[in-house]
Amino acid sequence: MNTREEVGEFSKLYNGFMTVMRRFIFKVLCVGPIPNHISFIMDGNRRFAKKHNLQDLDAGHRAGFVSVTHVLQYCQEIEVPYVTLYAFGHDNFRREPEEVKCVMDLMLEKIELTIDQAISGNLNKLKVIFIGDLNMLNERLKAAAQRLMEVTEENKGLMVVVCVAYSTSHEIVHAIRESCVRKCGDGDSPQVLEVSDIEECMYTSIVPDPALVIRTGGRDRLSNFMTWQTSRSLLHTTAALWPELGLWHLMNTREQVGEFSKLFNAFMTVMRRFIFKVLCVGPIPNHISFIMDGNRRFAKKHNLQGLDAGHRAGFVSVTYVLQYCQEIGVPYVTLYAFGIDNFKREPEEVKCMMDLMLEKIELTIDQAISGNLKDLKVIFAGDLNLLNERLKVAAQRLMELTEENRGLVAVVIVAYSTSHEIVQAIRESCVRKCVDGDSPLVLEMSDVEECMYTSIVPDPDLVIRSGGIDRLSNFMTWQSSRSLLHTTAALWPELGLWHLVWAILKFQRMHDYLQKKQKLD
Repeated sequence: MNTREEVGEFSKLYNGFMTVMRRFIFKVLCVGPIPNHISFIMDGNRRFAKKHNLQDLDAGHRAGFVSVTHVLQYCQEIEVPYVTLYAFGHDNFRREPEEVKCVMDLMLEKIELTIDQAISGNLNKLKVIFIGDLNMLNERLKAAAQRLMEVTEENKGLMVVVCVAYSTSHEIVHAIRESCVRKCGDGDSPQVLEVSDIEECMYTSIVPDPALVIRTGGRDRLSNFMTWQTSRSLLHTTAALWPELGLWHLMNTREQVGEFSKLFNAFMTVMRRFIFKVLCVGPIPNHISFIMDGNRRFAKKHNLQGLDAGHRAGFVSVTYVLQYCQEIGVPYVTLYAFGIDNFKREPEEVKCMMDLMLEKIELTIDQAISGNLKDLKVIFAGDLNLLNERLKVAAQRLMELTEENRGLVAVVIVAYSTSHEIVQAIRESCVRKCVDGDSPLVLEMSDVEECMYTSIVPDPDLVIRSGGIDRLSNFMTWQSSRSLLHTTAALWPELGLWHLVWAILKFQRMHDYLQKKQKLD
């Protein structure tokens, strides 16, 4: 099976399997009582952006919106009837005007996207309500919020209450004013106000009081959020920042979250290794090369503004790919990290890339020194003299620290192109011939290959290129003349387990043919 469509089908199959597994876990969870109403204080977006060096003002908030989607999906599957999201507090308007505008623009973007989904019929099981002092919002945002409420008004299923421009103190003042107006209108004195009169005028009167309040970010406080309504609620704080919130944080104690999460991750590791065991019944590539294309398109696709945002996301994929290759038992991996032609990009971007590479190398050096990198040997290949001195020294240091390691050999290709490599190899082999007293005119192919940057590893059996572009981009064209070339439409930061598995399955199907061709050559 060697088409992109088949990769998509296999990925869908896996995702379907994971959905079934998740729903099975939820069925087990539903043996006990399920909260009628869960409120979320979504704290930690800005800290998440700082933690991951995301420079754009809305970067952390964008990551937070992904968590909103997942949390609502989980609550629907667990069959929680009501969810409240503390999206933007009254006090948040005191932040820098640029940040407030940025958050408001992002909120408008997401609301308009949700309206489109609702109109197209993809939101039938979700009813959305906005509460708070909506008059504090700009006209376009207020109109969009009103429109979303209208198009989901008749929907049955999970009711999502989004609190914007909200604080309990303002809500109580509003409720008292409103109840006084009602009393006077009925001919009663405001002095005979009852608790029930005030509660009927609360923004949140449309939903029952929350049974469970979950706050992310590790801070044990309510931040002026539903303090009236939560007097009898269970309060739970998790150290996870909002964009980090996962399925298991919906449990109700930190200890259970940690232990159950570990258990689940261990289970998934066993499942993954089982898949790899099945995969290893067939031939496994001795050497896989990756052309890591699509980082900048990934950043553009997700509106990440920082110059290094897409490349940072790409480094996460590097970690996973190396882990998978280790578990499958692939001996050699080559990563095309930075080509010579890439130096032609804008100087700011090149510097940004070099700084990021240095940061990651130094982090890996720390891991190697602490003994956490014993199964990985790292080699840098290419014209390393084109790198700045600090980066070159760091690369050399990492190679020295991992030189004696056994296990996966990861060759990181930087400042490289095949044309430069061939020229360098010919020069080097000519020099060697002259030193040995031979004429450069008697150069053999083996002489040139011995002087290649990549002579330290066998030629690749499989070359995987992400980003959907069918070309080698001047990468190991000499060495990959007999390799299987596989292109996936996934951008490099999107590359997952199943893209790798599918490429190896393609290699296994073509293995006999490739072996015959090599014998003929």
